[in-house]
Amino acid sequence: MFFSIAKIIKPHGVKGEIKALPFKPVFANLLINQKQFQIEEKTLAVSYIKEYKEGVIVKFAGVDDMAAAEQLRNDELMIKTKTVMAYLDREGIFFTEQWLGYRVEDENKNNLGSVEEILFTGANDVLVVMGLNEILVPVVPSFILAVDDEKSVITIVKPEYDK
Repeated sequence: MFFSIAKIIKPHGVKGEIKALPFKPVFANLLINQKQFQIEEKTLAVSYIKEYKEGVIVKFAGVDDMAAAEQLRNDELMIKTKTVMAYLDREGIFFTEQWLGYRVEDENKNNLGSVEEILFTGANDVLVVMGLNEILVPVVPSFILAVDDEKSVITIVKPEYDK
């Protein structure tokens, strides 16, 4: 299974390079270190990749001119989902969009409800948990204790204003 981390915007130059932008800033470091990408049904090896403004310039093996690069315009650069999740976990970064519908429990295993919405505030994301009451949970390590993606359960420290 593959996960999209960037979009190819356009060819760059005449030697087959492309310019790509990460979908989220957290993917920039992950993007720059890849040796290959999945694009639709093809796996393309990276000849080189370098940072460029807010994105990257990538040269793929076998993509040697502007016409070949143009064929990739608007495609998405994908890598294995397991690689993305391991990177996010290692960096302590939460990818909250996948948590919609997850069950939420407190540190004592009490069921608090499920994630119904995610608010993107700029500072940090906030989970809207609907149970007996609505609970707003900031997505920061002091509130998010554990995430079990296999069981779709998030364990939190219940915010004091909801106790």
